[in-house]
Amino acid sequence: MTARTAAVAALEKFGYTERQAEFLCLVALHGGYFQRRQYLSHTGNELGGTAQRLIDRLTTNRHVKTATFCDRTAVYQLCARPLYAAIGAEDNRNRRFHQPFAVRAKLMALDFVLTHPEAEFFPTEQDRIALFTNRLGLPITVLPAKSYLSKSRTSRTVRYFVDKNPVFLPAARDGAAPAVTFAYIHAASDTTAGFRTYLAQYRRLFEALPAFRVIFVASNSRLVPVARKDFGKALHSGAPSGSVDSQTDRLVAHFEARLCHERRDYSGFDAAKIQRLSRELKEFSGPKFDWLFALYKTQGTARLLAEIAPERAAEEHGRGIFEACILGHSYEFVGDGWPA
Repeated sequence: MTARTAAVAALEKFGYTERQAEFLCLVALHGGYFQRRQYLSHTGNELGGTAQRLIDRLTTNRHVKTATFCDRTAVYQLCARPLYAAIGAEDNRNRRFHQPFAVRAKLMALDFVLTHPEAEFFPTEQDRIALFTNRLGLPITVLPAKSYLSKSRTSRTVRYFVDKNPVFLPAARDGAAPAVTFAYIHAASDTTAGFRTYLAQYRRLFEALPAFRVIFVASNSRLVPVARKDFGKALHSGAPSGSVDSQTDRLVAHFEARLCHERRDYSGFDAAKIQRLSRELKEFSGPKFDWLFALYKTQGTARLLAEIAPERAAEEHGRGIFEACILGHSYEFVGDGWPA
């Protein structure tokens, strides 16, 4: 029995179904907060009664607290020590109170995890240390770390991966070993300063890896071009990753804009970008580009580059790939403070 199936079995003893227990494991390890719609997404069910049965069971077991935000939107927090103890995570900080900004980031992280059901995630500090030191053979000194001074000021404790952004291995394709993938959850609305700090903290680890991907996860596309340039400046000695001088770069940028257009997400558009998209929809039209766009949507930038620019793909793969993921939900209802 794997650790995951053992955790699911442990939660079933509280009266949860297997599907409910699977979801609760994901929530507990990936933030501790969830919305009703996220459970329905996990089960593929559109019936509200399915989610209500889970919430009723959680309430009966006193495993959950409820916060109501703007527009009477409910957010549920898994907070009970017995639930976390049952899955071997009694001291997990996800069960503690968090400020609204952190809640917004945790909901976004869960949405991201739910869209990658086949991936192997490493949610805890211990999981990540084992991945990089035991499985990949890297020295622990390259891992992002933070030192904490004890209350008595007599000792220090070193913690790793304190930012809690998702780390995972995607499902293998074509027999190739998947590259470690890092997802940065961008919960801010007007700056990429946090992303730049994140890149600086992870730089030694990135440099030690033969291949990796960084996914900038946001609720809209407005800051994606800025984040792409931040990535290029932080990790590449040459031209920024956001350069659109070559035909390849133009096509990647076009597909990013085209995907936003499909989703009716125009938050990152100005008049010039709208006009450029209109021109490029004519320029990049036809069966070939439709196929490449479908490839980009389903498998990402790395797979697109492998198809249209294999030499560049190999070069980028060694340095790291930047991608963006725009979540199809708004998180503005959380706001910056708890509701009165």
